[in-house]
Amino acid sequence: MKTLTLKHLSTRSLLFTLLFGLLASPVQAEFNWASATLDNDLFIGDDSGYTNGFFLSLYEVDQEDGTMPEHDFWVAPLMWSMPQNDRTFAVNSYSIGQTMATPSDISVENPDKDELPYSALLAMSNSYLTISADYSDLVTTTIGIIGPAALGEETQKLIHKIVGAKDPKGWDTQLKMNLSSSCPVPEPGVAGFRNRAIAIS
Repeated sequence: MKTLTLKHLSTRSLLFTLLFGLLASPVQAEFNWASATLDNDLFIGDDSGYTNGFFLSLYEVDQEDGTMPEHDFWVAPLMWSMPQNDRTFAVNSYSIGQTMATPSDISVENPDKDELPYSALLAMSNSYLTISADYSDLVTTTIGIIGPAALGEETQKLIHKIVGAKDPKGWDTQLKMNLSSSCPVPEPGVAGFRNRAIAIS
């Protein structure tokens, strides 16, 4: 019989939480568009720094009758900063993805302390964008985890095996998740983002 450790349980629980946030919370949304994005240093042949990113996104835009999508609860705490009038277009989007970074030489088991550390982020984001005649406004809430639960080591080793690239040796030194003796499970982090773009012509 296979034994599930705390690491396996917590990783699965966090993955379920992120997927649930993407797929289950916007149950009333009517998504019109979808996209998949792949960033990989395979395209430039330099395996260092920001090394891989993969994102799946869903977009809800204005309906044919002009009805604009409503924001979801993930960005509700930031909506006070958004203009409520003069909006001509709006987009509600969800994205789930993983990003990774590695030092300059992935064949070294213990990278120099001055090198960029091995790190991975697994996250879900909800964004709400509005556009008017003179400016556009954006709010985003992201919830994610770093460390082994983000599955960076597994992902990079699988991709490198498929494409015949060097096996990364230093993932044991990666940035770790936030653990405490009182709560020995990965603690997700939450970040909010606010942006305004102004028309220049």
